Amino acid sequence: MQNKFQLGDKIIVRSPSFADQLGIFLAIDNNALVWVTDIGGSLTLARTDLDGVTIAKA
Repeated sequence: MQNKFQLGDKIIVRSPSFADQLGIFLAIDNNALVWVTDIGGSLTLARTDLDGVTIAKA
């Protein structure tokens, strides 16, 4: 997969298992998105499997 995102890009992550979430792109590592998102008012370092996930620039 070609990575069209750069460190610090604002992204929207869409998944069948959660509502669209806004975040900051960090990296793609072993078929997983590594990113920072706001969950309940707390910044969270997240690792999300890319299967079934869509990522777009915000």
